[in-house]
Amino acid sequence: MSNPIIESLVQFKERNYRPAKVGFFYTGGTFACEDTEKGLRPISKKEDLDDLLENGMNLGALNRAELLDYKVSFLFSVDSTNISTANRDLVVEKITPNFPFLDGVILIHGTDTGAETAKHLHLAMPFFNPTTKGDEIYNWTKPVILLSSQLSGAARIGGSFAPSFGSDAQTNLATALVTIADQKIGETGLLTNQYSILRGAASNKVTENEIPPFESDKAVQAYGTLTALGMRYNEASYLRAISASQDNYIPFTVTDAARYEHFVLSITEPNQLNPFLPIINPQTKETKILEDWANQAMPKIVIYQTKGAGNIPDSDARMLAQLREQGVNIYRTPIPGGRIPDQQLYDTAGAEYIGLNMQMHTASAKAMMSLSIVDKVSSSEREKIGSINELMKKRWSNEFLPRR
Repeated sequence: MSNPIIESLVQFKERNYRPAKVGFFYTGGTFACEDTEKGLRPISKKEDLDDLLENGMNLGALNRAELLDYKVSFLFSVDSTNISTANRDLVVEKITPNFPFLDGVILIHGTDTGAETAKHLHLAMPFFNPTTKGDEIYNWTKPVILLSSQLSGAARIGGSFAPSFGSDAQTNLATALVTIADQKIGETGLLTNQYSILRGAASNKVTENEIPPFESDKAVQAYGTLTALGMRYNEASYLRAISASQDNYIPFTVTDAARYEHFVLSITEPNQLNPFLPIINPQTKETKILEDWANQAMPKIVIYQTKGAGNIPDSDARMLAQLREQGVNIYRTPIPGGRIPDQQLYDTAGAEYIGLNMQMHTASAKAMMSLSIVDKVSSSEREKIGSINELMKKRWSNEFLPRR
C-alpha cells in the first residue's frame, strides 16, 4: 500500500508536469512552538521556522524529491489568543499577490482563534466576486488552509528540529498537503482537524486540550477525510478548484476589515444593548453624558443572536426598533447549530429583521467587509452591489449553513 501523501503529490506532478507549489504563511501557534521557562512560545525567527518545516516536518525530503515546491513567509509570531482583525487583514494582504504562483496556501496559526481567522479568510477571499451583479464571476478559487495543532510539530534536539512523536501537527500537515495536491477544493478558510478538512465558516473550537480541537455544525459534513487509501471527499458540499484564465490574475479581496469593526455590534445577551438606553429612552439630565457617549458609539450594523427559531424578546425588539430608526441595519443569526426559518414560526417579534443563517462571528466578519466594499465603490458601481442589506444577503461563497 502506497503512502497517500506521496501518492497525491506524485499524481499532481503527473497531471501538471511539475511539483505542487505551496505557500506557507506563519503567524504563530502551537504548531511551531518551543518550550520556555514560562511555557510554550511560538518561534520568533524565520530560520528556526525554515528548520522546523524542512527537518522537523520532513518537507525538505519532499522538496529534494521534486514533489513539493514550497515557499515560507514569516508574517509575525503571535499566540493566537492575541490575533486581531488587523492581523487577519495583513494575512489577506500578504497572501493575495501570490495567487497566480501557488496551487494552495497553508496558514500556520494557533487553535484558540483558528476558527475565527478561517471565517475571516472565507469572506475576505470570496469564491464569487461580491462587487458584480451575479455569482457567475469566479474569484478566489484555490484552497487557503489554516494549519494548527494541539501539540508542537517538532522538538529541538541537538540544536536542530526533529519530528515530535505523537503530535497532531504531522497529521494536520498531511491533510493540508493532500487537499492542495488533489486539486478538488477551491475555497478559502478551510480548517485541518487531524484527518479531516472542515469549512471554517461553519466550525468552532470546542476543546482546550483534546485532539482534534474543532467541531463543525452538525449539518455540515467534513469536506474530506484522510484515509490509508487517500482523501475521501464529500463532493456534494465544497466549492471546486477552478484554474484562473490569466497567469497574472489577482483576485478581489478585502484587506481593511479592521477599519470597520467598531461599526459592527454583536449581541449575544440582552444586557449588551443597555449602553444605548439613554438615546432610546432619555429620561433625566443625568443621562446626558451617557447619551453623548452612546451617540458617538452608535453602530452601523447590529448582529443579534436569537435564542430559538429567530425570535426576539419584546423588550429587545423595542430597543432594536429604536436603533433602526437611528439608521442602524439589524440582522438576526441563529444559536450555534440552529437555523432561522424562511418564515416566522411563532407570533413573536423578529420577523422584520433579515435572518442570516451563519454563525455570529461569520456574520460580523461579513458585515465589516460589506461596509468596506460599499465605501470603496463609486456611485455607478454601487448599483451593481445594491444596499448593505442586499450585500449582506448576497452569496459570496456557498451557503454558510444548509437549510433544515
